[in-house]
Amino acid sequence: MGGGPQTLLQLCVLVLVGERLDGCVTAVLVEGGEHARAKVSEASPAMARLVRV
Repeated sequence: MGGGPQTLLQLCVLVLVGERLDGCVTAVLVEGGEHARAKVSEASPAMARLVRV
């Protein structure tokens, strides 16, 4: 694995965001309903935007 500091930073951010999403998505799925579907569908594009930055 190469790429230097930028790659390492992206990996760290993805781990931290993944941990946060795990809790948030779990909570919203327990809540259910349309709100839950909207929140879950936001997660993937948000992660993609984060990685592009």
